[in-house]
Amino acid sequence: MGDYKARFITEYRELDDRCNKLMVMLGKYSDGTLYFTPDCPIEMLNDQLEAMLKYKDILEDRALIEDIDLSPDDDKTDARALSDNGSAPAVVAALRNEIRSLKRKVEQMQEAVIAAQSAANAALSAVHDQCTNIVVAPPAAPQPRPWGVTC
Repeated sequence: MGDYKARFITEYRELDDRCNKLMVMLGKYSDGTLYFTPDCPIEMLNDQLEAMLKYKDILEDRALIEDIDLSPDDDKTDARALSDNGSAPAVVAALRNEIRSLKRKVEQMQEAVIAAQSAANAALSAVHDQCTNIVVAPPAAPQPRPWGVTC
């Protein structure tokens, strides 16, 4: 494994640990069981957690693209235990992968909808431009007949 992959995995695991600790703290705060009062507003901590989770999602997507296995070594053991006694960590890992896959599909669908809306708006604009440029000419006035010509 390359050095960057090891650093990547370390960064991901540290971020995951910090996210989990912050989630626990916020959960205790909302339950009223936190033994201290945070100095900063709780909304700021919620925003921090949201940003951390977004970054974690980005790292997970990169790991899929770069073929980096982020599962801890003990998850592999738990996956074997799943078939024996129904261990939950392997199921959670599989669900996380499925959620990431579904998120990517939703993003692709959103991009397709935006592209379709843009194309429809362009077509509508073109039709509108054509309609506003139509000039209806008044009927031509009858031409005077030369003298001596009869119909």
